[in-house]
Amino acid sequence: MKKKRNDIDIESLMKRELLIKAKDKGKKRRGVRALLLSLLLGILVIFFVLQEREGRKSQLHSLAIEEDFRMTLYFTSAKTPILVGESRRFKEIPSNVLEGAKLALEELIKGPMEEGLILTMPQETKLRELYLAEDVAYPDFSYEFVKNHWGGTSGEIITIYSIVNTLSLNFDEIKKVQILVEGREIPTLAGHLDTSRPISPDLSFISGKKEL
Repeated sequence: MKKKRNDIDIESLMKRELLIKAKDKGKKRRGVRALLLSLLLGILVIFFVLQEREGRKSQLHSLAIEEDFRMTLYFTSAKTPILVGESRRFKEIPSNVLEGAKLALEELIKGPMEEGLILTMPQETKLRELYLAEDVAYPDFSYEFVKNHWGGTSGEIITIYSIVNTLSLNFDEIKKVQILVEGREIPTLAGHLDTSRPISPDLSFISGKKEL
């Protein structure tokens, strides 16, 4: 039995319509895939750009910290009994104020690096411990700090304020310093200055500085 002409036309039209729909679906799928791929690439680009920026910021921050980590240690002039600041820069950055203050005192005990300056504490002195309570620092020195000290009014003042000014002027958290020897307060180092109480910094003992 032969199909009618109209039946053939309808069947052809349906096939064509199905083919068109299939092509449209294929195009839509390809379009969606392309869109998703573009979004993915965009996200990856943004991610890498942000990572690079963060890396640069981190490097700059580290450099800034390293460049800014400097301390001024106060030694005495070889010519006159007055404190002179010696700037020091350290590669290793202390993790907190306590570690930084310990480093400052240990370097102070070692003595100056610049010519024309002399140390302010006996080299045999050892820093036994350092404590912080509120805004007061408590450096605890070995007995050699007292035993081997050279004495004298100016010598005692220079030693005490070398310690006090070095700690107080380098660390904002430290406002006063209480000297300890073998874990105890001492009434005086050499008989001329009261060290039984916390001592505030005094810029009048520093060369070129005005009194607080």
